[in-house]
Amino acid sequence: MRRKLWSSVGLAALALVTIVFVVLSFLHVRPQPTGIPQSVPESVPVKSLPPRESTMANIKAALDSDEHMTILVLGDATGMDDDTSRETRWVTRWAVELATERPVSVATRLSDGGYETVNRFGSGQAAPLEILNASNNPSRLADVVAQPETLLFDDIDLVILNFGHSEPEADLAANLDKFWAALPPRTMGLVMTQNPQRGDGAQDQRARMDIVRDWAKKNEAPFIDVFGAFVAAPEPLAQLLGPDRINPTDRGSEVWRDAVVAAFK
Repeated sequence: MRRKLWSSVGLAALALVTIVFVVLSFLHVRPQPTGIPQSVPESVPVKSLPPRESTMANIKAALDSDEHMTILVLGDATGMDDDTSRETRWVTRWAVELATERPVSVATRLSDGGYETVNRFGSGQAAPLEILNASNNPSRLADVVAQPETLLFDDIDLVILNFGHSEPEADLAANLDKFWAALPPRTMGLVMTQNPQRGDGAQDQRARMDIVRDWAKKNEAPFIDVFGAFVAAPEPLAQLLGPDRINPTDRGSEVWRDAVVAAFK
């Protein structure tokens, strides 16, 4: 009787040990759950994405790719829609053109520094393109270079500058230098001239745009000559600028958009 009892106890212990080994084996070979990042040993450096040189060819390649892209537009009110329900200014009109290839969203910068998406265009399976429109917020390049950390982030692929009308001529080149130096390593930059003015400010605006053009040439920066596109347009300047003689009309914004589209063909 005692022998049978010890035999039963031995069998039970053996079964328990077997179960433990099976469970441990299962835990060892089963795959880790997805979506949970695994820790990286301190001795293994985390791979960072390489810097990207600011060239028109690199910008065009990014726009033509199937990867997600974020574009930040900085400038004054010439890039901000008067009515968010209409595609009035060049930024939104360009977004509509880009949306023929993939989904595009346009978000405007709020006074608290956040962004609110106001327009979505296009569809399809390609990765979306996101435009952050900070035109007029802030409205001067001097204000941008005073607070680059609130505007420039590592995940922004391209920053477009279109300042001019409200810039002090004497500081323009120096502020462009400061901004270019503040770009994150992976963020490409592009500079464009703005539209001309009419009236008393016409000569000052031309002088400022000459500074921007010369700076871009000297620094071999990607550049779009919007000022030249307005001058070359078949319509008289009076039809391209509004009553304030500064901001573009709907037709003027079309000229601006066409200059941007043509630069990347």
